[in-house]
Amino acid sequence: PPEISRMMIEFNREWERTWPDEKLPALGGLTPRQAARTREGRERLESLLWTVERVGRMAPGLPPPVWKAIRKVLRMP
Repeated sequence: PPEISRMMIEFNREWERTWPDEKLPALGGLTPRQAARTREGRERLESLLWTVERVGRMAPGLPPPVWKAIRKVLRMP
């Protein structure tokens, strides 16, 4: 239904806005933005992004988060 699609779009926008500044155990308690500042952090962040991008593709029917936008914010190719 259109209202569900609108809710998912809004959810993804909010997630895109907040996720780079959330502390994540997978990054040793750093935020993605903090991790992107060091070589080791970028390696861990790339691994995390690679994993969640692939897992997200296995969720049929759900709109994927906007990974290109997240990567751009974090300056990750």
